[in-house]
Formats: sequence, structure tokens, C-alpha cells
Amino acid sequence: MEALSYPFIGENVFDQLGLEADDPNRRVVKLVNPLSDEEPALRTTLLPGLLAALRRNDGRGSHDLALFETGLVFHPQDELKVAVRLPVDRRPTDEEIASLTEALPVQPRHAAVVLGGAREQAGWWGKGRPADWADAVEAARTLAREAGAELIVDQGQYGPWHPGRCAELKVVVDSTSSPSATPVSCTRASSRRSACPPAPAPWRSTWTAWRGPARARCARRASPPSRWPRRTSR
Repeated sequence: MEALSYPFIGENVFDQLGLEADDPNRRVVKLVNPLSDEEPALRTTLLPGLLAALRRNDGRGSHDLALFETGLVFHPQDELKVAVRLPVDRRPTDEEIASLTEALPVQPRHAAVVLGGAREQAGWWGKGRPADWADAVEAARTLAREAGAELIVDQGQYGPWHPGRCAELKVVVDSTSSPSATPVSCTRASSRRSACPPAPAPWRSTWTAWRGPARARCARRASPPSRWPRRTSR
């Protein structure tokens, strides 16, 4: 199911994710007039919004979830540039528009998914199983196939994932492999994709899988019996 979340975050989410103090995702773009003082920054990852949606649904009894989102994330420029003030009495020139565009933060498009609960539900067709790291890897491969790319799985390390339980997915570009994703672990999985030239636009993806009991998909499934009382004649 697709989840749409606001791009605004508070910097405390990075502490909740356990990111290191020097993690690049901690470098945020802050708004001058935020909608909420508690969320004055623009997101650098899709994970906070997706995990919040997962938490809300789990708290309301929906324990078996597969949520995804595609959207922009925002990274500050290496060199801070001040946007020009555009005139209101005439159309801005091409140079003024270009100067304004250059002052904008870097905005790559990311894709992310979080899995919670069971991938397959137990029933007459057999035992169920919870979502695990293999499902996260397969989600990344599915996205890569749609993009016409092939992923290579290798060992990697990205925060905040546990050392030794993180994998890096690479995509072959011009006969060389470039890092593209990072799925993880027996209890969590994450993957990120960096821009690989000569792709027309940079994008990344983050995959996260969480183990847990639940319902899931199955090729064969019987319809549950109705709980509605049968009609009786008087």
C-alpha cells in the first residue's frame, strides 16, 4: 500500500534511528517559516515518515503491513547560495531564474518500503512466515527490474544497521559495478541507491523489513467463513 507523508521532520528522528553524529543524513535544510516548530527541517530520508505510518497502523490493530513511498528528499548544497529576490513588476530573466534554481537544495527522488507482520499467513495451505531480509532484497530487485537494471548483492555497512547484518546492492553501469542499495538484517533491512551516471536523474531507495506475526499474501487462500448469523424462519 502506498503511504504519503509530509516532508517535514524534527532532527530528533535521527537520534531515534541511531545515526552517528557525522552521518550525512543529519545535514538538513531548515525552513524559515515551518508549519510546526517541532518539525523545522526537510527530510533527508523517507524512513521517518514510513516508520511513523507503520507505528500508527500497528497501534490501531493493523499488524500486517507492506507500505511504500516514492518522493523527494532534500540535501543542502556544499556551498551555501543565497537566492536572489525576484522582481514583481516584470517577468524574471532567464539568468535570475537560473540563479534561483542554483540556490535550491539537492532533491533526489527516493523509493522506500517497510514490511511489518507476516509475508505468508498460516492456514490450511501451510505454515505462515514473517517478512524478513530476503523480502526486502526481493523488493529492491523488483524495482531494479522495472528500471531495466540488475542488482549484485554484496556485504556492506550503513548506519544504523547492525554490523555484519547489512548488505549492499550494486548495479552494473558501463561494465562497472556502482553501489546502489543497502538491504539489511535478520530483523531489519535497509537499502539505499545512489545516483549512477549516466542516469538522467539521481534517486535512492530505502528498504526496511521488520519481523513479526501477521497476515500475508498467499497464492491459494480459502475465503473465511461468515460470522453473520444464519437466517431462521419464525
